[in-house]
Amino acid sequence: MGTAVKLCALTDNADDAYDTDNTDDTANAAKLLVRLSMLAFDHTLNGEPRSEVFEAVGISTAANDADWRTSRVRTAAYLVCATPNYQVQR
Repeated sequence: MGTAVKLCALTDNADDAYDTDNTDDTANAAKLLVRLSMLAFDHTLNGEPRSEVFEAVGISTAANDADWRTSRVRTAAYLVCATPNYQVQR
């Protein structure tokens, strides 16, 4: 079965409790990680896992990927869900 992650709430920039200023999370990798980790764990991802995910998310930009926003969300969601924090809570 596994875990399925619906990305539309992040790629469509849906308004929710963690997006109080309704700005584009995909343009700001740090904000995207906070939002994803709050949705997955109900707290922020810290330490080395956060640094690693942040670095990987930052690779996709408008300069090197035509669909960079979706790529960033997909990468961040996959990596956040692969962290030990999420696997233990799951």
